[in-house]
Amino acid sequence: MPGLYAIKTDNHDPRSHRDKKRLPSASPTSSAPHVRRGRTDSYSPPYPHKMMSTGYGVNESQWTQGPPPLVFERSPYARVPLPPLSEAPIRLNNILAFDNLPLINWFIDQPPSSAFLEREEAYPEHYHWMSLPATDNLHLPSMTIRLDPFSSPIVVFPRGSFITIGDALAAVYYGARRAATETFCNELGVNSSLLMPAVQDYGRWVRQSRRPNGGDDAVCTSIRSYMNFRTRWAGLLPSTAERDVWVVYTKPIAG
Repeated sequence: MPGLYAIKTDNHDPRSHRDKKRLPSASPTSSAPHVRRGRTDSYSPPYPHKMMSTGYGVNESQWTQGPPPLVFERSPYARVPLPPLSEAPIRLNNILAFDNLPLINWFIDQPPSSAFLEREEAYPEHYHWMSLPATDNLHLPSMTIRLDPFSSPIVVFPRGSFITIGDALAAVYYGARRAATETFCNELGVNSSLLMPAVQDYGRWVRQSRRPNGGDDAVCTSIRSYMNFRTRWAGLLPSTAERDVWVVYTKPIAG
């Protein structure tokens, strides 16, 4: 018919399916996961590898399902070392420092007002020793203190222009009460934040009481129990595990 062309059916037409070269069939092992030789991973996920671009580089071995193992040092969760609180080493006041015969006679489960110096004659300013600086750095913004066996840190902030010995003792006293209350509530499965205001109000009432045992209450008993009755103050020492952290050392009550 006019306008139509005959379809050529030459057997030697290179486009003919007869003369098409047969491509080699895919190897049965071509879909096997890619494994780098000489590399052994510490963890092998239960799903196969594949090659793809990742956040840590291009064409790294990756997994077809689930996230890859986290490279902690190269992740956003890597620890960044904090700068020290002071360029020079912080020196503690000798009154607060640990000693086999501590200068401060005090039980940390009792209010700081009950503390007194053993050898007052060695300190001409003993009448206001609690107002003395706790460290040689008057610009120190805070102090962090650890008290065994409680895990919550005790942070000391200055109530005036610098951190005083009285600030440190008050922080240890209130920190021990808070930590003992939290531990007790955790053992009972109770949210400690619900009971803490009532406990603090009760503690203020006990301290203001004129009874001979005005410093004793249920929280005080808990502190003694958790600390195996080692609540006699012995002093502070620098922590060997944490920088710029001080550790409270105590002795048995009957010692």
